[in-house]
Amino acid sequence: VAPVSEKVEAGVARPLPLAGKRFVFTGGLRDFTREEAEELVRRLGGEPTSSVSRKTDYVVVGENPGSKLAKAQRLGLKIINEEEFKELLKESGLER
Repeated sequence: VAPVSEKVEAGVARPLPLAGKRFVFTGGLRDFTREEAEELVRRLGGEPTSSVSRKTDYVVVGENPGSKLAKAQRLGLKIINEEEFKELLKESGLER
């Protein structure tokens, strides 16, 4: 028998639309702190990371981005701005 904390009741589990997706944030965001943005990614099943690599799925660019943007461009990664990130959250079921 599984401990209570591991039980999942019928109808309670939600899909995680960003499961397996890795996100890197660079630059300052207007509507979120970095911690808030990372927590929203986690809630949707994604994984926020601090460095850009070929395994990165999305680079979210805010104001005054750093060297992460240049590296993401060199690697040909998906680069989105804060508005596109908010739209992705909305499409994934989170309103902000």
